[in-house]
Order: sequence, then C-alpha cells, then structure tokens
Amino acid sequence: MNKSDKKNHGKKAEAFCNRLKEDCKRRIWPLVLFGLICFLMTAAFELNLESYIGRELAFAKIQANIERLTRNGMISTYLIVAGIGACLFGFQGFGWLMKKEQGDFYHSQPMKRRDRFKVIYTNGILMCLVPMFLHVFVYSLLIGFRGYLSKVVAINILVNTGIFVIAFFVMYHLVILAVMLAGNLLVAYMLAAIIFTYTSILKYLLDVFLENYFITYVKSYTNAVAWLGYFSPVEQIYRSGNFFVRGFWNEITVHLLVLAMMAVLFLGVALWLYKKRPSEAAG
Repeated sequence: MNKSDKKNHGKKAEAFCNRLKEDCKRRIWPLVLFGLICFLMTAAFELNLESYIGRELAFAKIQANIERLTRNGMISTYLIVAGIGACLFGFQGFGWLMKKEQGDFYHSQPMKRRDRFKVIYTNGILMCLVPMFLHVFVYSLLIGFRGYLSKVVAINILVNTGIFVIAFFVMYHLVILAVMLAGNLLVAYMLAAIIFTYTSILKYLLDVFLENYFITYVKSYTNAVAWLGYFSPVEQIYRSGNFFVRGFWNEITVHLLVLAMMAVLFLGVALWLYKKRPSEAAG
C-alpha cells in the first residue's frame, strides 16, 4: 500500500468515525437505557455473590454456588438482555425509515445508502456490546477480587458471553429485516415476532395434529417435524442455553453454528432490501 492509498484509507476511517459520532448524538437515550440495564444486572449479580459469601460457608461450597450461578443463573438473564438490546437498537436505529420526513432528510444527505446502513448498524452493535462487555469485565473482577474466579467460572462467563453475542446478532439482524419489510413500527414489531416464532409454532401445531390424527405417529428428535426446529431462531437460542446448562458441548457448537448462519442470512437479506427499499414505503 503506497502513501496515497494509506492517506485515503485514513481519511475514510476518520470520516466513518465522525459519522458514528453524529449518529450517536441522536441515539443517546437507548444507550443510556441499555447502560442502566447492564448496571442493574451487575448489581443484581453482585447481590447474589454477596449472599453466597455472607452465609459463611466453606470455600468449596461458595465456589460451587458461584459456578452454578455463572452457569445456570446468567444464561437466561443474558438472553433476555440480548433480546432487549436487539429490539432497542434495531427499531430505534432504523426507525427513521418509517417516517417520510425523516427518510427524505437522510436520503438527501451526501452519503451513499450503503454507508448510512454501515454507520447505523455498527453503532447499534457498539452501543450494545460495549456496555455488556464492561458488565462482564466488572463482574469478573468482583469475583476475582474475592478469590473465586476459578477456571470453571471463567469458562462459564466466557461461554455465556459468547452465546449472548451470537443471540444478539441473530435477533438484531432479524429486527432490521422486519423493519425493511414493514412500513410502520407497529407492523415491524408484529413482523419481527412472527419471523422469530413462526417455525416453532408451526412445529408445535404439526406435532399436535399428527399425534391426534395418526395413531402410528411417534414424536422424535430425528423426524421431519423435529428438523423444523433448526429453522427457528427462538428454538436454537433456547437449545443453546439449555445444552450449556446441561454441559452438552458438542450440541452447543452445532446450534451456535446454525445461529451464526441465520445471522449472516438475515443480514444479507436485510441489506439487499435496504438497497431496494423506496422512500415511498414509509408509512
């Protein structure tokens, strides 16, 4: 790379950072709200930690309780917070597409549509992951200062955080996809819920119908109906957390790979729709 290329690359990076800052100014309230959620989550985990230590139990018993907390207690909370973050930054970040006046304003700016998507999309990720990683760092320090940050606890925290990140990306991309398909926020909310749960509901209904009307039908994890679960984001996220709690590492890997592929697919379709979406679709 010659000097001119490096200079152009530096200018592009600086321009991108400036756009991130400008976009951040209109998104202060969701960042503050999500930061408050992460703070309250840290405080709640700290209270649990203090309750274990305050019982004056043996070190091994306290260690076992903390290992159980970081394995069983964190995963469900993290998945709920991932859903909140995805909805908060997805709907708020791209909500201007639903309003004709705001859409005309943004589209009139001297910026490529793809670049605008990158700025809003990247800011949504940073606003969610930075407070979350800060929470994980602080909570790990709180455990470490007390001498209970064992190898098992560290692995539990890392795996929980990894599942959180992948679950967030899947739900974030799904929310963006719903926004690109809808003309107003209410329809986008309903559409996101439908996309998220449709396959699981279809699988449940097929199981019920087949069990009621075919006496030879046997419910199994290997039949065609069960395979519908692999197309359901909510079921894959639930299974990942469930298998982690039960310690089934091979199954966790499979479901996380499926979730990663879903995230890539949702993002690709959402970006394509964003390029094709006309301004007249607002409302």
